[in-house]
Amino acid sequence: MMKTMGRFGITAWAIAALVLGLTCGTASATTITFEGHPDDGAGVILDEGFSFTFNAQGWGVFTDGFSGGGAPYTHNGTTRLMASGDQANTHAYVDIAQIGGAPFSLSSFDGATMFPGFRGRIEVIGALDGGGTVNAFFDLTDTFSPFVLPGSFVNLDSVRVFDTFSAGFRAGPGSFSVDNLVVNTAAVPEPASLLLLGSGLVAAGLRRRAKAKARN
Repeated sequence: MMKTMGRFGITAWAIAALVLGLTCGTASATTITFEGHPDDGAGVILDEGFSFTFNAQGWGVFTDGFSGGGAPYTHNGTTRLMASGDQANTHAYVDIAQIGGAPFSLSSFDGATMFPGFRGRIEVIGALDGGGTVNAFFDLTDTFSPFVLPGSFVNLDSVRVFDTFSAGFRAGPGSFSVDNLVVNTAAVPEPASLLLLGSGLVAAGLRRRAKAKARN
């Protein structure tokens, strides 16, 4: 009996160690702050190993002191990414992807409208590695606020921050600013996968225990 319990105990410890390793050992968190990035209005902006591709009338990464066309802007005291205005018959958006195409996760970001005096709403759409999408909506003011993504924003090929309002550049609420994006650059197992794996291992351990008891 002691021998059988020992086997089951080892199985339980193996399950715990495996799940802990999967959940804690694979993620590498990075916060994309855009600090150190100069004022940049390129069509594709590169920062911290990620690309930011825009569709908008006006866009860019701007330092807090930037006062170019369209000013005044919403400020948060740091460099941030901004976009405004419909382009190519669609609302303003920016596509975010890891350079090289590896999957990643997005857990949170800071957001606001691009211009003071406006409110806005964005849809964050994640394209899942292997197919399918996840999405979440966030209401913006002209004061930067932190937003947390649902746990489903893992193993993403790309993320689109999409303005839900239709407007021209600085001609209404159709604008957004984002900053301090917290990403994980290694694939993170989905909760459902972990649960399935853990359940299978527990079942295997119980079967082994039952067989051992039958032999005794």
